[in-house]
Amino acid sequence: MRPTRTLRPRCRSWGAVFSWQKRLSPLFLEQLRFLQLGADETLPADLADAVARTVQRLTPAAQHVLQAVAVLGLRTTQDAIVALVGSSITGALAALTAQGLLTQQADLVGFSHPHLRDLVEAAVPAQTRRALHAKALAFATGAGEALEARAHHAVAGGNLLAACALQEVTGAAARARGDHDLALLVFRRGWELARREVMQNGEPVALGALAAMSRGLVAALVAKAGRLGGC
Repeated sequence: MRPTRTLRPRCRSWGAVFSWQKRLSPLFLEQLRFLQLGADETLPADLADAVARTVQRLTPAAQHVLQAVAVLGLRTTQDAIVALVGSSITGALAALTAQGLLTQQADLVGFSHPHLRDLVEAAVPAQTRRALHAKALAFATGAGEALEARAHHAVAGGNLLAACALQEVTGAAARARGDHDLALLVFRRGWELARREVMQNGEPVALGALAAMSRGLVAALVAKAGRLGGC
């Protein structure tokens, strides 16, 4: 009697073995279950391919809602989603939860897994992403959300003036409470945004924003150096 061998894929390297095993992750298998592939359909290459196929089968309204949730974050409210899509979301939410992409608990809506949100957000077209972030900024401002959240939407939406103003306030607040690492991150992000705008357009408003971000970045560096020197 021949000894029983463990079934494993034919491959030429251990890297291929690990890749095959990764494809069989619980999240990947769950998406395959929701896909309900036909007999003539090929198996998705990976999780990103499986999610992409699922999204392609959605209605345009459901796709738009999914993109809005991805822009808003891992968890958000139905009011925020409506502010971005501008229409009823009841039917779209039902379809997205049925496909295992989103979960809903009372007014809160979110992705069933953080990795799904990353994949969906990365696939949103640049122009659509900027427009959604601009609407998210307007909603966050009206709702009085944290400065950090508003600054994030302003930067991602390409609103230079609003982004730099919020970055400056956020960085100054972080520096005032002794969070020098966050202050450096915020001012560096604002500096890069302003610098890119100067290189592309060279408008006076961009030069002013670059100067403001430079002053904030220098102040944050000095503050952190002083803290390190006092250790």
